[in-house]
Amino acid sequence: MLIKVEEKFNISKQGRKIKRRIVVLQCDGNHSSPKIFKRNYEKKLLNNKVHFCSHECLNAPGMAWRKIGKLSGKDHPNFGAVVTSETRKKLSISNIGKIPWNKGLTKETDARIAHQSELQTGRTLSPEHVEASRIGNVGRKFTKKHRKNISIALKLSWKNKSQNEITVITKKVHKTKKRNGSYGKSGAEDKRYEYLCEHINSNNIERQISINGWSIDFYDYSCNEYEEFRGDYFHGRNYTHEELIEMAEIHEAKTGKSKSQYRTIAGTKLRDAEKEQWFADNGLALRIVWETDFIKSLK
Repeated sequence: MLIKVEEKFNISKQGRKIKRRIVVLQCDGNHSSPKIFKRNYEKKLLNNKVHFCSHECLNAPGMAWRKIGKLSGKDHPNFGAVVTSETRKKLSISNIGKIPWNKGLTKETDARIAHQSELQTGRTLSPEHVEASRIGNVGRKFTKKHRKNISIALKLSWKNKSQNEITVITKKVHKTKKRNGSYGKSGAEDKRYEYLCEHINSNNIERQISINGWSIDFYDYSCNEYEEFRGDYFHGRNYTHEELIEMAEIHEAKTGKSKSQYRTIAGTKLRDAEKEQWFADNGLALRIVWETDFIKSLK
C-alpha cells in the first residue's frame, strides 16, 4: 500500500545538493503488525495496487488471491496491451530449458502447493462460468504440430515416472472416477451388474476394482473372482492382433487418418492378453464374460 512520496537531499562529493525521491510503502503481506519499507522512486510503484517488501512475502501462501484480486482486469498494468507474434516467439525461446519453480513439488513437501490444493478442494464452477468457458472454446482448433507436441510431452512425462509414481497416479484416478461415477460403462454392463446382484448377492459384488494399474469391472467376494465384461467389437473378439493391424493400415491409407480405430482395438487386445497372463502368473481368478454370450443367455 502506498503511504507517501518523500523528497530527500544528498550532498555530492563536489558539494552540490542532489534531490532524491523515496516512496514509502506498507507491505501487503501477512505481518502481525504493519511493516513499512522504502524504495527508490519509480512511477510503476505509484500505479501498483499491491506492494510486497520481499519475494518471500510475494510468494507466501495466501498471497495469490491478493495479487489476482487487485491486479486483474482493468486494474492490471498490462490491461489492453497487445503482444505481437514476434514477441510471443521471443518469450517462448527465452523459456526453453528453464526449470519451472514448482517442478517436483507436491502438497506434502511445499506449503505453497498445499495451500493452493486446499483452495481448490471442493471448489465448484458456476453454470455461468462453465458456459463462458464452453463458448470461449467453440471453434478453437489446435494445429497438427501443436497436437503432436502435446502428445510427445505427455508420453515423455509418463515414461520418466517411476513405477511408484505411476501406481500412486492410477490409484488417485481410480478413486476419483469411482467417487464421481465417471467410469465408462454400457447398458449391457449395467444389466450384468443387476444380474450378478440378483443371482449372487449385492453385498458380495463390487464394481470397478483397481489392481496392478487396471480397473476390473466386477469383483465377486463370494468366490474371490474378478470379472471382465467385454464388448465383442471393442475388444476384437473375432480377430487376431495381426488381422487388426492389417485392417488398420488399410483403413489409414484409405482415409488418411493418422490412427484408425482398428489400431486402438489391437492395442486393447494386447492389453487384455497381458492382463490375463498377469492374473494367471499371480494365482488370481479372472472370469471373462462376452457381451453377446451374456445377452443370449438372458433370452
